Amino acid sequence: MLVESVVRHSHNACRRFAEESLDPDGGIHTLRVMDVNVIAGWVRLLTVFFVVAGPVAAAGQKTSMPRPGSGAAPPRSNELTPAEQATGWKLLFNGKTLAGWRGVGLDSVPTGHWRVIDGTITRTAARPGSAATENSDLMTVGLYLDFELSWEWRIQPAGNSGVKYDVAEDLSVQQASPYAALGFEYQLLDDSLADDNALPSHRTGALFDLVAPNDSKRLHPPGEWNRSTVIVRGGHGEHWLNGELILSYELGTPAMDSALARSKFRSIRGFAEHRAGHIVLQDHGDSVSFRNLKIRPIEPASPHGAAPTIHRLPGGVRGAAGAGNGGTGGLRHRSRLHGNVGLLRPLG
Repeated sequence: MLVESVVRHSHNACRRFAEESLDPDGGIHTLRVMDVNVIAGWVRLLTVFFVVAGPVAAAGQKTSMPRPGSGAAPPRSNELTPAEQATGWKLLFNGKTLAGWRGVGLDSVPTGHWRVIDGTITRTAARPGSAATENSDLMTVGLYLDFELSWEWRIQPAGNSGVKYDVAEDLSVQQASPYAALGFEYQLLDDSLADDNALPSHRTGALFDLVAPNDSKRLHPPGEWNRSTVIVRGGHGEHWLNGELILSYELGTPAMDSALARSKFRSIRGFAEHRAGHIVLQDHGDSVSFRNLKIRPIEPASPHGAAPTIHRLPGGVRGAAGAGNGGTGGLRHRSRLHGNVGLLRPLG
C-alpha cells in the first residue's frame, strides 16, 4: 500500500508540473503528454527501488544471509536420538562423568591427565615438570568384538593422539610402555604441523603404521571438530572421516600380512588377532577433546553367504551387511565382508 500511494502521488505531481509548464505559443518549455508519461514511468521505477530495495540493501549491510539449513537446531551432544536407541547405539560418555572408563593397568581414571570439560573428555596438555607428564591412556571398562564406533574430536595445533580398538589389556601391560594401550589405532593428528606427519600411515585416519588413508579424506583444521567412525566385523575393518570412507582392510590377507611385517608391531605375537577388546583414547601428551562417543554392536559376519541384513541408520541412510548390491542408496564405497560384497554406512 505504501508503494502504491507514493507512485500515485508522484504521477499526479508530474502531471500538474506538465500542465503548469505548457506554453500556449509552443515555446521550448512545452511538455507533451508523452513526456509526462515517460517522466512518470521513471518516477515509478525510482520509487519502487528506494522504498523496497533500499531497506533490503541496508539490512544486508548489517547481517549476512544464512546458510542453507542453518535454521535447524544443532544436535545435542552426548545424547542418543530415539532412532539411535532403536538401532542399538549406546553412549560411551554421558557428557558429565568418566563412569565406564579407567586407565590402562589402573583401577581408576588418571584424573591428572583426563577431565570432563564442557561436555567433553579432554586431555589437557601437561606442563613440564608436573605430575601428569607421564602419559596414561584412557580405556573403556567394557569389551567390544564386532561394532560400529562413532565419535567427534578436535586437537591442538601440532597435536597427536588416537583412538585404539581391539585392545587386550594384558598384552598392553606386557608389551607396551606403562599405562599405554597396544592395539589397532585410528590416528588423530595435525597433519600439517605435528612431528609425526612424514609417513602417510601416521596421519589422521590411518590405521597407524599399517594402512594409509585414501584421497577421500577431508580433515578439518586444529581447533575444529571432526567426526570419525570405525567399523569392525570379523577380520574386516573400516575407517571413516567426516562422512567419507578413507580406508578398509582385511586381516589374514597378503596385503595386511605384508603391512604387519613392515610395521613396528611385527614382533608382537597376537597383535593382529580379532578379539573382544577395549576402546582406548590415547594420551600422547597433547591437548585433545572427545564428545559424542557412541557404539553399537554388529552381528558377526556369516561365512556361508547369508542374506543381507538391512540396518536403518540415523538420518535415514541405509546400509546392507551381507551379499548383494540392492538397497545401496547410491553409496560409493563397497566393503568386502568375508567374501560377501556388502555395505556398511556409518552414522551421519
